[in-house]
Amino acid sequence: MRFSNQRILVFSVLLLVLELPTLTAAGQTTSAPPDSGAAPDLKSTAVARGLSFGATAATVGAGIWRINPSSRRPGLILIGSGLLFGPATGLIYAEAPDRALRGIGIRAGIGAGSALMTIGSALIVESSEGSWAALGVLAAGVLAGTGLLLAHGLYNTFRGTARAVEAHNESARETARNASSSVFVGPWASPRVGTPGVQVRVSF
Repeated sequence: MRFSNQRILVFSVLLLVLELPTLTAAGQTTSAPPDSGAAPDLKSTAVARGLSFGATAATVGAGIWRINPSSRRPGLILIGSGLLFGPATGLIYAEAPDRALRGIGIRAGIGAGSALMTIGSALIVESSEGSWAALGVLAAGVLAGTGLLLAHGLYNTFRGTARAVEAHNESARETARNASSSVFVGPWASPRVGTPGVQVRVSF
């Protein structure tokens, strides 16, 4: 029963991380009605950064709190999930799923590569130096891999989300400019002699 409760907790936190940007976007932004001439639907850099940082910090913090001598696995899963998925929430809010998936892929590669290199190095050291040296290599590899994940997560949180928001807002402004302009082409007749023709009206 205790293991089931832990799995429910892990699943709930991951669901919150993935759904948070969608819920926030619904509450923070409003789409302009068609042909209303209203301002474009812009995103906030502060909100995007806050989502990425908050989701990462909350999930990693929950994982650290769950770690105890008798059961480390749920806590480690939460920490890894926070570092992997948390920074992507701001990018999803900024409607940049391609950037979000690319960031997740890079962090997954960093984690997998660090783990393989660390385990391989530890096995080599253990065969020549002993188990204590191997433990030191494992600890160093874990710290280095976590540091790289954290560094990339921070880059996505602050720099990546800012770029995504800028790109989204520029696209929204361009769309609004195009929607606000119109061209009318219709028949026309000269008021003096009645000669038929074509008239073109352009409005902005």
